[in-house]
Amino acid sequence: MKQEIMEASRALAEGLTLPYSLIFAYGGVTLGETPERVDAEELTEARFFSAEREIHVYRGGGTLHAASIRDTPEDNAVTERYPLDNPRLGDWIAVRRYLDYDEDGQAYVSVRRLAGWKGGASNA
Repeated sequence: MKQEIMEASRALAEGLTLPYSLIFAYGGVTLGETPERVDAEELTEARFFSAEREIHVYRGGGTLHAASIRDTPEDNAVTERYPLDNPRLGDWIAVRRYLDYDEDGQAYVSVRRLAGWKGGASNA
């Protein structure tokens, strides 16, 4: 896994190229296909994602911050799908967990990110 701190405007521009998003704004929450644009002034947090990458944009101290997590060939990771209880949000969402090991050799989840989404009948 490759982690990178990003400038917020660059992160928003790149995030809009990824297929899916979970967006928290003052006006509500959306999950699904990434919209064509996002109002940065309304944004409190957004996760733009694909099977290989997530761009996380979040508001802290009144300003937007951003980071990216991208898969690498060396990753020790698992991806799991979780059904969504609210059909307006879709059928399921996938979460990728990157595993690492502590000094005793015990595995733990070091990072989690969104990795996929499938819309339902009311949110395709």
